[in-house]
Amino acid sequence: MHHETTSGTEQYELPPPIAPNLKEPSFYLPKTSEKGALLEKKLVQLHAQGFPRGLSKSLFFNAKEFPLRIWVVDNSGSMTNTDGHRFVETSNSKKIKVVSCTRWAEIKETVLYHAEISALLQAPTIFRARV
Repeated sequence: MHHETTSGTEQYELPPPIAPNLKEPSFYLPKTSEKGALLEKKLVQLHAQGFPRGLSKSLFFNAKEFPLRIWVVDNSGSMTNTDGHRFVETSNSKKIKVVSCTRWAEIKETVLYHAEISALLQAPTIFRARV
């Protein structure tokens, strides 16, 4: 494959693009006897957030089947509109209420939550802003 610069006078060889083998990426849990203990610890963490055990296991399965998540986050002027909603804990931490907010506050909270879940699952995630 040859590449020409904008001046058109210089040519050089580019190596062919090579995709990594994602059958067993390095970010998965180690293949040791600790794997079960690590998985169980993470299942407990998800359960503490309200996830049933079966759904927690599904999250880990999906992280392996889909090794990369890409989010495109809107950052346009419409994000200042106040038609968004957030979940807020009440003084009784077992109850949650929905409050109005800007679209930006809503997406910010959503992105932070998904970044935390991605970290827990060790699932690479890319967030990009769309302007």
